[in-house]
Amino acid sequence: MRMVIAVVLIGVSSGHCASAQENDALDRGQAEQRMRDFVRVWQADERVGEQAMSTYYADRVTYYGKRWTRNQVLADKRRFIRAYPQRSYDIVPGSLRTRCNAGRCVASAILEWRRVRNDGRSETGSSQLTLVLTASDGGRIVRESARTLRGAR
Repeated sequence: MRMVIAVVLIGVSSGHCASAQENDALDRGQAEQRMRDFVRVWQADERVGEQAMSTYYADRVTYYGKRWTRNQVLADKRRFIRAYPQRSYDIVPGSLRTRCNAGRCVASAILEWRRVRNDGRSETGSSQLTLVLTASDGGRIVRESARTLRGAR
């Protein structure tokens, strides 16, 4: 079963994307901040807006191994939000790693999570989330994947 991890990106300033586009560069600091923002936005429960989430994704995304459009990714995120209206994600201190080369950054972090299903049952666990961002796509996510380390699969 695929583990979908939504990263909260509601409070992201557009400055990160703009600077990546203007300079055709993306640095580790920008990639780390993008990951933190994405995680923060995703845990805004059912209040996560599609518009806020759409700013994080490129037009085409390799999403858990499948080549999808941004709209397909957002539809999957909506399904996940309906199934798990309450979500909490914390980046494990010291686990966020980034590497950048030629306008492409890979950001990876271990997330401790807790989520509550529609029926009130809660699940906890940890996963390693990996996002690939590119300057040519304005610092947006072009690949998202995760691996469950502990908990529900």
